[in-house]
Parts: sequence; structure tokens; C-alpha cells
Amino acid sequence: MPADLRVSASDSTVAAHPPQSLALARWCASHGWPVHPLAPGRKTPAASCSACRKPGHDHRTCLCRSEGRWCHGFYAATLDMNRIQQWWGPRPQMGVAVACGPANLVVIDLDTHPTAGPQPPPARDHHRR
Repeated sequence: MPADLRVSASDSTVAAHPPQSLALARWCASHGWPVHPLAPGRKTPAASCSACRKPGHDHRTCLCRSEGRWCHGFYAATLDMNRIQQWWGPRPQMGVAVACGPANLVVIDLDTHPTAGPQPPPARDHHRR
């Protein structure tokens, strides 16, 4: 990972100086991890066009991706550096998400920081009988 993206757990300047989204998106894509935008300050995909938000809309028949939009979250994830520039260049406030399945990554997200609030009970294992 480039030095400008490396962050130490003890680095108190992390919140004040987060890595730039465009640089982070490019770095992830250069490692074969497809990326898509997140809403600023959130862990959710950036809002899509109004047609894509309507109930019953199907990402498989939508033209948004072919037209260069990031609609449908991880379905729109890309490795294309031109598309990444188009998405994050003028919108540096958007976060970066990796489509873990296509990237062949397994992620464990624990959100155990004090501001996470009360934690729900563990999910039941539906595969056991």
C-alpha cells in the first residue's frame, strides 16, 4: 500500500486527514478490487438516479452502468480507471467501497467502537437444525 494511504491504528490525525477517495479507489482497483461510491460519511452506496430507486427496478436490465452511472451499488463496481476518475474526481467527498465477492475478499466488520451504541444479539445460524 502506498505510504499516503497507510494509517496506523495509533494515528490521532486519521479523522482530520483521511486518504483521498480518488487515490484510495485507484489503489483498490489497481489491486483487482472493483470499487463503487458510498454516500459521503456513510457505509451505504451513493444515491442512484430516481428511476433506479423505484420498486421493481431490475439492475440486470438497467442502462445506468453502461451510461457511466454508479447506480445499483456493488453491481456497478468497476476496475476501469477512467470510470473511477469520472466518479470520484469531481466528488472527493464520496466514500469508497469494494465489491468483496468479485474481489474474492472476505471481510469481517465488527463496529465495536464506543459510538456504535448497543449491539443487537448475534444473528442466529439458520444453517443449523
